[in-house]
Amino acid sequence: MATNETIFKGIGILYMTYTQERERVTEDSMRMLVDVWCDLFADMDDAVFSAAIKQHVKASKWFPKPAEIFEIAKKWEDVADGGDDWVSAWAAVKGAISRYGAWGTTEEVARYIGEKLPASMADDTRALVQRFGWRELCAMEMDQESTWRAQFRDAYTRIRTTRIERQRMPSDVQTLIADMARRMNANRLSAPKKNEDGAA
Repeated sequence: MATNETIFKGIGILYMTYTQERERVTEDSMRMLVDVWCDLFADMDDAVFSAAIKQHVKASKWFPKPAEIFEIAKKWEDVADGGDDWVSAWAAVKGAISRYGAWGTTEEVARYIGEKLPASMADDTRALVQRFGWRELCAMEMDQESTWRAQFRDAYTRIRTTRIERQRMPSDVQTLIADMARRMNANRLSAPKKNEDGAA
């Protein structure tokens, strides 16, 4: 569900970007727009709404109508495996935690997730496990789980959205991005480590 705070922020980004609209807006029209948008987008996921706003800003010179934001979000939903994928992904992570605990190896956890999820979902879930940290996930307390789950949901939505956007890119652009990512990773791995004095 898109919170009022997220919608306010999205509208703020739009008015900062489309200065021609900011110059002619009145206090009453702004209040009406905020009320309408908060009502219209209340059922849209926070991360999807924010990503749709950013995508529109990148692609259009004009302030969007609500239908344009819905259209962007719908395209992602049509390509995605389903809006509740993150639930299955989170369940796979929880299952791995229950089976292996903090001392589970990377290979064991990756294999378990691969057995529970379709290939692309498994890849994205493994990436998030690495990002969040396996031992950190295993150490979460019961009263912290709702917070971890919400963070996982938002991160999973973002990573799936990025995958969808890349799928829509021309193949030569996809190849270029992949090559750049590999070079950046190689540079990080080959960079000399500094000692405590800061010397390489």
